[in-house]
Amino acid sequence: MFIIMTQGKSSLKHKALNKWRSEGFIPLLQSAKWYIPYKVHKKARKSRIFVGERQFEIYTNARYRIQKIIYSAPADPWRPIDIDPSDVQYEAKPCKKQWGLGRIKGGDWDAPENLRPLEERRIVKGLRQRYIDDLDWSDTVYVQEIKRKFDIGKGQGNYQTLNEWLEVRCAFVDDLYESIKTGGYRPNFAAEHVSPDIDQRNDPRYSHHRLEPLVVIGRDGEIYWRDGFHRLTIAQILGINSIPVNVIARHQSWQEIRDEIDAAQDPSELNSEIQRYLSHPDLTGIVPESWL
Repeated sequence: MFIIMTQGKSSLKHKALNKWRSEGFIPLLQSAKWYIPYKVHKKARKSRIFVGERQFEIYTNARYRIQKIIYSAPADPWRPIDIDPSDVQYEAKPCKKQWGLGRIKGGDWDAPENLRPLEERRIVKGLRQRYIDDLDWSDTVYVQEIKRKFDIGKGQGNYQTLNEWLEVRCAFVDDLYESIKTGGYRPNFAAEHVSPDIDQRNDPRYSHHRLEPLVVIGRDGEIYWRDGFHRLTIAQILGINSIPVNVIARHQSWQEIRDEIDAAQDPSELNSEIQRYLSHPDLTGIVPESWL
């Protein structure tokens, strides 16, 4: 990573060298964790060496290599965690999906003003109308919004008409609901990422759709949704108590809690505020079973 940081103009080399000498190696790496994704993204946009799935993979893996040096307990970004869908009530809007998995991100992105209640999502409202209120698809706010987009000429992904959306996309969601209802929830990977051939989810640019649903974890361990609203809503409607998810971002403060727990030899070393997190799903593998 140091080689990457010092390639290019002489001034950049001198800045990196001066920072290393004055502040040490770890602060230099902490600077690199912001600089490297920026340069990679800039080069990718200019040369189009990689896009979509390849870009997502490179960001994820490069970031994790840096995190293993900076933090004592960084999470394997590709490893899903199991959560209770009923525990999730909000969506965190600021965290973008194309930058890969496992980011550690400070700031106020998990502040109340940046959260959106799931019940305000048309997908969530529409699926509840469909499977709880037993409405026809055409009477749900989900399809009414799609109709509005077609009426103003915006379309919806690769679908050309509203009827095509109803016959293909809505039929697929019905099949997904019945499959989960009768056969139980299958992880996206185990289900072989099945989706309609026409659907944009099969496009390499949308590779995150072939992962498990995506979440972010706030500073206090709260789990917020980011992608996979169909699966989340169906799981909530059917009362399923555990589904796998991939984490695209953790708040810096939450990572510090993970590190503190990882460093402890006994739960008595942790204060009461930290101890209340020991059963958190994101701490599986860090907290010994004997502590629970």
